[in-house]
Amino acid sequence: MYHCGRTVRLASTAWLLLAAAVCTAREKDDVVYFKNGDRITCEIISLEYGTLVVKTSAMGTVSIEWPDVSGITSSHRFLVQRLNGEKIYGTLNGADGRLALEGEDVPRTLALDDISQFGPSEQRFRDRLRGTMSVGLNYAKSTSIKTSSFRLDTVYRSPSSIKTLSASEDVTSNPGSGNNQRLRVDYQDRYLMENGRFVMGLGTFERMQELGIDGRLQAGLTGGTSFIQRADSNLAGYAGLAVNEEWAKDTQASTFSVEGVLGLDWRIYRFSKPELSQHTSLLVFPSLTDTGRVRARVDTSLSYKVTSDFTVILSLYDDYDNRPPGARTTNNDFGFATSLGYSF
Repeated sequence: MYHCGRTVRLASTAWLLLAAAVCTAREKDDVVYFKNGDRITCEIISLEYGTLVVKTSAMGTVSIEWPDVSGITSSHRFLVQRLNGEKIYGTLNGADGRLALEGEDVPRTLALDDISQFGPSEQRFRDRLRGTMSVGLNYAKSTSIKTSSFRLDTVYRSPSSIKTLSASEDVTSNPGSGNNQRLRVDYQDRYLMENGRFVMGLGTFERMQELGIDGRLQAGLTGGTSFIQRADSNLAGYAGLAVNEEWAKDTQASTFSVEGVLGLDWRIYRFSKPELSQHTSLLVFPSLTDTGRVRARVDTSLSYKVTSDFTVILSLYDDYDNRPPGARTTNNDFGFATSLGYSF
């Protein structure tokens, strides 16, 4: 009950932050032109993984398949990224499959199918923030086992970096064995360079009671590149080092360690109905101070869009540790959760 109450409080806090972020959106004076001849006046939010997100006065937030767009115009400044990783800043103007950008750089004209993503480069915080929040609850009467889940994923895009903050909590309540909690908060700050390369700082707090971890703090620095960068998909890899402070369950002392970091991040979007998006993250941590110990984690989510704002999400996770601390004997903690998400 305590953990479920905390999940509700986290969700309420997230909703309040959401309301503060969106209640003062900028004027809706952008225009999107479609290949069938239609057009809408709106506020352009972002293009990512083949989806152009806009806000309209009559329909609220709308997601548009990028191949259906023939042109866009906006007097507001955007950061546009090509498929080869090149970044260009400027206002938007174009039709018939072309996009003209005017700004500090030399005016450029690009084909729409050469653009992988873009977002506002305005100074206002609310114009750069995007995210999804989801909650779920499963209950089996025959066993009285209850599982609650909470997910929050936010992205803040500036002209030179992408910052992400994600939080997840899965609590299983079993009358026979009590509560089991998996909690993780991740922060990543990715500094963008040319040709898809980046430098990324990361910080994590996690608790995995199934593996005997009461708490683990991690901070690291990595470098990486995008191997595949298209309008509908992105595959990135990175490597680096991290330091950890770890508290085992039922112990008072902590353990310090240094680990390597090897990661892959894969995102893909499918245009055809039903509209699906997928995100998979794989991380491997070979210890440099505890020779032979290796940790790994896999997180994957499959999202099915119900409306322009609401999504049904299936999340799967697997945490592995070949030498978990304390007296625990299990090496794996895995599970899945279904939830209803809201995008903002």
